[in-house]
Amino acid sequence: MAALADSDIWSVIRRAVRRAFFQRRSYRWRSDLSLLSRTGRGMAAGTIVHPWLRRSGNALPGKSVHIAWLLQIQNHLEGYGRDQLLTTLAPLMSQPIVEHCLRIPTWMWFRDGLNRVIAREAFAELLPTEIIQRGSKGTPDSFIVEIYEANRSKIRALLTDGLLAAQNVIDLPAVLKILEDPRPAHGTSYRRVMTFADVEAWAQAWS
Repeated sequence: MAALADSDIWSVIRRAVRRAFFQRRSYRWRSDLSLLSRTGRGMAAGTIVHPWLRRSGNALPGKSVHIAWLLQIQNHLEGYGRDQLLTTLAPLMSQPIVEHCLRIPTWMWFRDGLNRVIAREAFAELLPTEIIQRGSKGTPDSFIVEIYEANRSKIRALLTDGLLAAQNVIDLPAVLKILEDPRPAHGTSYRRVMTFADVEAWAQAWS
């Protein structure tokens, strides 16, 4: 973990001990309150409760995170009614594979400064060494930025006249300040604005 995070081993040990013995046993799913109004922050405040997030027995914190990720992905598998149009198959989320992954101890996930060690070993004979040993990968950020930059005016109109602003959920002046910044998209605030645009489009589809 120290090698993977480019940190010293004592910092990792200190944080691990604190997390394992001095913090709540259940998984803590923090809410993102950025760019919300006071009303919106009040709506989003509180703990997200789900039976899967309650750690029981001797389960370690890392395994709790693994289970939380399984819960998080359900929204992408079942949240949009895609199965009403076509049969939806998610092979990597099939029960035998999920149960096998949950049986793998968390300390076997990392080795020699690399994550996903089990998956790397499983495909070691099928993929080039450069791929098996790579320490980073691409993200969809560039595509998101492209959409954001091409549609700033549309996003501005959508959010200004939308339901989130009408119900005082978002901090509209702060959101508009980001949208009206003449500089190219930078930092992470544009992602938050895109999230609001996604929610707004969803809300308007219902209305």
